[in-house]
Amino acid sequence: MKKIVFNNLDEYVYEEKLSNGVRVYLYPTDKTKNFYMTVSVKYGGKIKEYSVNGKKSHKIIPGTAHFLEHKVMNFTSRKTASNKINELGLYANAYTSFDITNYNMYGSKDPIASLKLLLDLFYNINITEENVKSEKGIISEEFKMYNDNPNFRINKQIVNNVFKNSYLKDILVGDLTQINKINVKELIKVYNDFYTTNNTFIIITGNFNLEETIKFLKDYMKDIKSSKKDIKIIKQRESKEIVNKYMEIEESISIPRVIYSLKIKKNDIKISNKILKRFYLNFIFSSLFSNTSDIYENYKNKSLMYSMSYDITDAGSYYLMNLKMITDRPDELIKNIKKDLNKPFINKATFLRKKKMFLNNLILNFENIEDVEDMISNHIIRVNHIINNLYDLLKEMNYVDMKKVVNSINFDNYSILKVNVKK
Repeated sequence: MKKIVFNNLDEYVYEEKLSNGVRVYLYPTDKTKNFYMTVSVKYGGKIKEYSVNGKKSHKIIPGTAHFLEHKVMNFTSRKTASNKINELGLYANAYTSFDITNYNMYGSKDPIASLKLLLDLFYNINITEENVKSEKGIISEEFKMYNDNPNFRINKQIVNNVFKNSYLKDILVGDLTQINKINVKELIKVYNDFYTTNNTFIIITGNFNLEETIKFLKDYMKDIKSSKKDIKIIKQRESKEIVNKYMEIEESISIPRVIYSLKIKKNDIKISNKILKRFYLNFIFSSLFSNTSDIYENYKNKSLMYSMSYDITDAGSYYLMNLKMITDRPDELIKNIKKDLNKPFINKATFLRKKKMFLNNLILNFENIEDVEDMISNHIIRVNHIINNLYDLLKEMNYVDMKKVVNSINFDNYSILKVNVKK
């Protein structure tokens, strides 16, 4: 078992590669009485086409990853598992992102029994014509619920305005036509191809016994043989150009909105470290748009908007930055945004303040076992290993490099969506 020490943070994680190839990451701590355990597969909604062992490529119906999540974490036909969850006082959940499918349990008693239950669900999937048909109805209702939400429709329009081919254009749950096309054969194929030992990792954080947990995992995995496959993901190419520079739509909202979206090509940012590249972007947009920024204060003082928030989404070879504002003066706000983001400036004092805040947040991450799990998971997804020198990397970030990153961003590569109140 390998002990990975986080430099300057007095924290550590244990890593173990089991005999069948499954990787395990363990963060035992007495800061809490609870534990959080996850089993994750590096397979999510962004994979649309792939080949196995050099054979002919196979196209995946959008929504398949999410559908498969439902079949693994299916309690309707697993009454014993459902009763056991209640008995152990567990909170059991799962989610599908574009990058992974994650199955998790959160509890405070008997972590070994909880872990066995989670693994039993993961490795003993039951897919039949009957339960796939019934699940289609459930997931179709889920899609309808999302599609009835104005925020969902607005976000979908944003992506369609910015991208031509990106996987972000797909709906994670699939649309009604796609959901209806998913079948038993497709689900079993994807499960066998991606839910393999070399594509699966386990993370356990919180209050549990390290030695007992490792011993249990080694014993359990003796019956789970290595299922390693050589998967090649077929990626779709995306051009730099924005699809729609400006669009107006009407939605069922009470106050108009303006969304300014930036399409940023990753290779334009000359920072080799993937994690640092994302950190610099967070520094920049937090400095520009947080509620302590000059732009925010200026717009508030001028009564140009009621609220402002931003998010950064990984889109393969691009980043998508969305600045979302609620306003009753949208046209005037758009003029100001175009002017202020023509050549944005961030002073050194702001950069240093943000840097200090990020360093403090990194330390605070270890106070929450779910945050620790999320950090480890993101490292595995992005770079396939734990980055234990995060503190050092953040410390080394400097104002000169930050300005270079700002200058590398094409702020003219934007799309603006004006959302009016539906009459």
